[in-house]
Amino acid sequence: MRLLVLFFLLIPTLVTAAEPMHFVYYDNYRPRSWNDNGTMHGILVDIVEEAVGKRLGIPVTHTGYPWKRAQLMVKEGIADAFITMPTAERRTYTVIGVEPVIEFALRIVTQKDNPKIKEMELITSIEQLKEYEVTDYLGNGWAERNLKEVTVQWLPEIDKIFPFLVEKRADLIVASKRTAYDMKRLGYESQLTILPNKLSSVSFYLCVGKNSPYKDRLNDFDRILKEMHEDGTIDRIEESYYRD
Repeated sequence: MRLLVLFFLLIPTLVTAAEPMHFVYYDNYRPRSWNDNGTMHGILVDIVEEAVGKRLGIPVTHTGYPWKRAQLMVKEGIADAFITMPTAERRTYTVIGVEPVIEFALRIVTQKDNPKIKEMELITSIEQLKEYEVTDYLGNGWAERNLKEVTVQWLPEIDKIFPFLVEKRADLIVASKRTAYDMKRLGYESQLTILPNKLSSVSFYLCVGKNSPYKDRLNDFDRILKEMHEDGTIDRIEESYYRD
């Protein structure tokens, strides 16, 4: 009888342990995350699958939504985690790792025939962009926070910024490797160029909801991410999406 009681007491624990960790992503963020007929793909998805699913043995699910909705799902405890830049607001409802998931440089994209290109190659800080007309898309959180002192023509979506630049209605875009990926995908690499000088860098971190049962596993996640950086796994995953 005592063993039977113990068995039933253990059932909730066993069920909880088997519950997958539900990751949510921006569903239109190639090549980092995107939805293709209901299945999520991308750099972040592959990293999570390797780190959490394979190396830690935690079952995971991957679902994409408009970005604001994805974040709200973690805030409300409907989903467990997402990967992005930490902000003060996100810290109110998530616990955030110390090991970056991905890191990337920000550089200038401009027209190949821009007469200011030589002087642009000397730019090494956001402060120096005040002398130029910049364009970017609404919803780019980094740009909205860091380009407040710069003249920016805000466009409704990322696909619009490339023709805007080609038409010489702005001098430059501050771009990550992902922006360059879109530039190539949309056929603008013959007209636009990425300058070699680095303006800044950005790191994305794992953000686990404070309501998630996995919030206490953050040290494990950090340990595995560090291991994956050291053994080159994350670099290989990223390059598999960016190479020709």
